[in-house]
Amino acid sequence: MGEWDNLYHPSATDPWTWRGRTYGIGNELNACLLSYRHDVWKKAKVDTNVTTWEHFVEEAKRFHRDTGSYLIDQAYLDWSQWWMQTLQQRGGFFRPNGAPALDTPEGIRTLAWMQNAMKDGWSTLRPAGQSYNVALEQGKIASLLGPSWQFSGFVQQNIPQTKGKWHLMPFPRWEAGGARTATWGGTGVTVLKTGKYPEEARDFVLWEHTNSQALLTDFGIRQVWPTYKPAFKDKRLSEPLPFFDNQRVGAMIQAVSPEIPTAYMSPYWPETTSTFVRVGLTPPMQNLRMAPRSALTKAQRESIDTINFVTA
Repeated sequence: MGEWDNLYHPSATDPWTWRGRTYGIGNELNACLLSYRHDVWKKAKVDTNVTTWEHFVEEAKRFHRDTGSYLIDQAYLDWSQWWMQTLQQRGGFFRPNGAPALDTPEGIRTLAWMQNAMKDGWSTLRPAGQSYNVALEQGKIASLLGPSWQFSGFVQQNIPQTKGKWHLMPFPRWEAGGARTATWGGTGVTVLKTGKYPEEARDFVLWEHTNSQALLTDFGIRQVWPTYKPAFKDKRLSEPLPFFDNQRVGAMIQAVSPEIPTAYMSPYWPETTSTFVRVGLTPPMQNLRMAPRSALTKAQRESIDTINFVTA
């Protein structure tokens, strides 16, 4: 159909690509941004021109010292935060060949950053359940990381009373010239070869993911931005949004999306990610004496053993 180059691939096809072959397509442009309570940041005089994670840490330390609250929390019971910040450095759960890649320098760096946030006292472990929503509502936790379904969908559904109090910015960089975003999630559609009309179904799936009218209808319903680049010619995708104090969120998403690093996948994503959380992430975040490298190396070995066992 000549549409391949018109897609933002890290969100449109990477999550459903295995060893160079693409098996599905998604329409949610899940470019991750830093969402923050601009009213809380302004009151505490937090610098909103944060461009590096090092700078962010300095602001977070001062914010906690002055207010007793936290600029951001640490997700330690799921892989979301580690994944975003590691992918931002072009790391992730897998190598291009599909082998687990948990104990890479990028992954170790991220986990060490998360653990040091706890050691230095300027951050807190993510509260469970409704307590997390309360902390965000009260500004006790003043920022979150994620794509549109997180900073827009999650927040608007769970704490709608914070309307107008949120702003967005690109991720701080790890180093000069590094990516200012990552990707997380996606709803992909594929077609089974065993279907009655697989070719017709395939053509329809491709058409609906490259049809601007259909994508704009979905945006109007769910406020998720499309992975199809030509759709952004429509001004509706870049209009000011009242929930975000009339920021032009779509324009920011479009600006950072080309920086989303390639994400490599594997059929053994469930086994690898669950092992990562159980062995590599939660223990060192609960026991700050545990070295990130040793925890991730242990998780790496167990992931490889699990894959070898199920493929033997």
